[in-house]
Amino acid sequence: DIDKLESIYLTIQDGVIVGFGALQLIHEATLVLNKDVDRYNRFEALELLQERAEEELTDKKETQIHVFVQNKSFENLLINKFGYRETKGTALVKVF
Repeated sequence: DIDKLESIYLTIQDGVIVGFGALQLIHEATLVLNKDVDRYNRFEALELLQERAEEELTDKKETQIHVFVQNKSFENLLINKFGYRETKGTALVKVF
């Protein structure tokens, strides 16, 4: 959505566009569940956390949450029960 872009950059050489870049702020969810608590209660907590995040972002007119998952079963749960989907490519981060 072009309305969500913070900045747009072009590199032009001899009248030809060589590159395009755009900066878009995203919302990333951090979800940490206590493994000492039974699965049912963790799932219930996850539902509440997810609902609250969606409500808050909806109020801000945002439409996406990005989640970076390190556990395959948790990834499957987010996809199958909460409507997340895989994205193209590999998630990378640069810290500076």
